[in-house]
Amino acid sequence: LKFVHYTEISNIQLKHINIQRHYILVPEESAKNKKSRCATITKDLVDALLPIMKKYPNGDTYLFGSREGCLPSEQRVSMARFRKKWTSCGRT
Repeated sequence: LKFVHYTEISNIQLKHINIQRHYILVPEESAKNKKSRCATITKDLVDALLPIMKKYPNGDTYLFGSREGCLPSEQRVSMARFRKKWTSCGRT
């Protein structure tokens, strides 16, 4: 996701993902600049998200949850754990 800060990504809930229109909503309460916006996602990312959306139908589920491996869950992953995982993937 280009132009989406890692702190914003860590707050994404499944209800923020619009598979049909290929975007993720970054709500104002999660946005770094406190303004909501939409981030376009590629077809490849949509295809990767589809099984997750089917497996976790509750829209309040966090895409990056507190479960092992940051798997989706009802609780958001801690920022320290997410930051560690994010930087280990070569992201800044």
